[in-house]
Amino acid sequence: MKPVKTIITLVAVSLFMSSLQAHHIESDDLDIDSRTSLEGKIVDVEWINPHVIIHIEVLNDYGVKQLWLVQADTPNSLLRSGLNRQSFSAQRNVILDVYPSVSTNCAVTCLSYGISITFKDNRTLPLSRLNDISI
Repeated sequence: MKPVKTIITLVAVSLFMSSLQAHHIESDDLDIDSRTSLEGKIVDVEWINPHVIIHIEVLNDYGVKQLWLVQADTPNSLLRSGLNRQSFSAQRNVILDVYPSVSTNCAVTCLSYGISITFKDNRTLPLSRLNDISI
C-alpha cells in the first residue's frame, strides 16, 4: 500500500507544480528584441496573485480584432506603482508596451509580458518592477 500512496503523492505534486507553472510567462519565452506597443481597449482584467492579467483587444494589421493577454506584476506591486483595479476599467483605451511571447502564434490569443501602460492623459506607469528586462 505504501508504494501506491507514494505514486499518488508524486502525481499530485507534479500536477500542482505544472498548474503553477502555467500561470507564468518565462523569461526565455519573451522576445526582448521585439518590444511592441499595443493600442487598444481593455476588455477584462484578472486582479489575482501571482500576476495581474490584462485582456486587451487591438486591431491587427488586417483590421481584425485580436485579443492579447498581458501579464503584469502582482496586485501589490501595481498598487505601489499607483495602479489599482479601477485603473483597468473595461472599455478603457490604453497603450501597453510589452514583450511578446515567442511560443504563441496569435491564432486565437497572443501572450505577452507588460512593461508599462499609458493612459489617454499621457500618464505612463510601470506594469513590472523589471520595466526593462536584461536577460
